[in-house]
Amino acid sequence: QQALAELHRGRHGKIQAASVSEWMLGDSLPGRRLGDLARALDALTGHPGIDAGRMVLWGESIAPARPDGDDDRVRFDAGAFPEIGEPAGGMLALMAGVLDERVRAVVARGTFARLASVLDSPFCFVPTDWIVPGMLRSCEVGDLVAALAPRPVYLDGLIDGRNRIVPDAELEGAFPTDERSSSLHVVGSRAPDADVAEWIVKQALA
Repeated sequence: QQALAELHRGRHGKIQAASVSEWMLGDSLPGRRLGDLARALDALTGHPGIDAGRMVLWGESIAPARPDGDDDRVRFDAGAFPEIGEPAGGMLALMAGVLDERVRAVVARGTFARLASVLDSPFCFVPTDWIVPGMLRSCEVGDLVAALAPRPVYLDGLIDGRNRIVPDAELEGAFPTDERSSSLHVVGSRAPDADVAEWIVKQALA
């Protein structure tokens, strides 16, 4: 959490500046990070101690979600700003899994249930480093999950654009429910880390 605070993910922070710079250059931070991750997978694939057929991506958020009842209305120059979400890790894992068939399974925690949720309210409490300009014209989170099928996908602690945990009832219909989704595991709240690790081991050894 200290490392997260030092990045200053708010409207005047380092991540905001880096994101905007990439947009002005016709690129995006997720695009850069996907390239970095692809090179990391290349290196792992060539390592003699790695079974390239058992690689699982885990995209994590260490940012806490905002509690129920937290007021969205905050002054622009407020000293105590509401908690900012951290959906980028999960989004990166999902996108990388879609683009790289070497990935056996994907875990995405604390990421979006729906990208379009950032448009549901005038208030938005997520950083800009997850944004790929024009992405919403092409796909949603559910589309990424569908594209990964039949590879296993684990989702939990999913948030909306206001960094609130999305209730189970609202998750219904957000993800594919046909025969391709038999390996999809969705948990509304945050599951214990040990449960996630156990799921990963199970998929890697399947």
